[in-house]
Amino acid sequence: MGAEDGLGRGAPPSSEPGLPPGWNDTTTVYERDSTLHEVFAERMAEHPDALAIEDDDRSLTYRELDRRAAEVALRLGTVISGPDQCVGVMVERSIEAVVAFLGVLKAGAAYVPLDPEFPTDRVRFMLEDTAARAVLAPSRLASRSVESATVPILTLDEAVGSGAPVADGAGWGDTRRCGPRSLAYVMYTSGSSGRPKGVAIEHRGVLRYVRGAHGTIPESTDAVLHTSQLGFDASTYEIWGALCNGARLVVHPHGRFDPVAAGRTIERHRVTVGFFATGSLHQMIDAALPSLGGLRLVLAGGDVLSPGHSRRLREAHPGTRLVNTYGPTETTVTASVHEVVEVSRGRSIPIGHPLANTQLHVLDRDLRPVAPG
Repeated sequence: MGAEDGLGRGAPPSSEPGLPPGWNDTTTVYERDSTLHEVFAERMAEHPDALAIEDDDRSLTYRELDRRAAEVALRLGTVISGPDQCVGVMVERSIEAVVAFLGVLKAGAAYVPLDPEFPTDRVRFMLEDTAARAVLAPSRLASRSVESATVPILTLDEAVGSGAPVADGAGWGDTRRCGPRSLAYVMYTSGSSGRPKGVAIEHRGVLRYVRGAHGTIPESTDAVLHTSQLGFDASTYEIWGALCNGARLVVHPHGRFDPVAAGRTIERHRVTVGFFATGSLHQMIDAALPSLGGLRLVLAGGDVLSPGHSRRLREAHPGTRLVNTYGPTETTVTASVHEVVEVSRGRSIPIGHPLANTQLHVLDRDLRPVAPG
């Protein structure tokens, strides 16, 4: 299974013997030679005063988000000297987290989400494993960061809102040495042995996902729900799927997932797109099914999607598209998709066909391609 060449080049049609013409020929057009912050800047230039991000109490336009992130980038300029260098970001799901992520990218670096609830030893391992150059954290978490880090701690409070004038698009001095194949982020999975394993993802891989996968990406008129933990790759779709397409990102309050509370957020902010962990979607269907009626697109991933729950959602809200997704973190979140249109009784929900710019291969125990069917 591969996402293009793993990074963004359109894969050629499969040449495996016995396969019909066109299998795995999934190439689409997208900004394969750009970076996430460059594509964001394009959206900002198109609609600077459109809302980019909001929670229950605050909001930022694309222009305001750009300027706050630029302040972070300027502050990071003292510790970042080249591409593929990492910066830890210790903060809960919030507007500040998104400002920090974008600021790290603008500085030419890659962000590493650090959950404040992680044990000190795990955080220290992640910082050492990525050779992080600094940690960004709000002042209320600075002491927690100091316990875990042997690198400089930069407080977001000081980096953002310093009052220094910053022009639109500022803080881009390192863009010259940050390209489409530079690191965008490193996320950690548990690993098969239980030892955390860092997965390094490049800009072009993310853009293949949030700009090239036509039909599953948000539109500029959408409001995208952000409920994922920052260290889970579904947040990639939520954050960059929204901001690279001119949509509005709606940040659900931090805390344990509560389907009823999530339903209230959907209704209050008129959310239209949601990517849910499969288990969370099952909870939403059980406890807050009416709230899903306003969504035009629901994506599920991370576990086996229940046919029964799928049927209930389709019957209650036939106008809502339901897409089952599958893919390990290494393939940049999603490798295959299946839109659930009908649910046959007694049948499981497929993982579907290759996502755009992705090849899927089925192999036998000796790693040889198997015949169709």
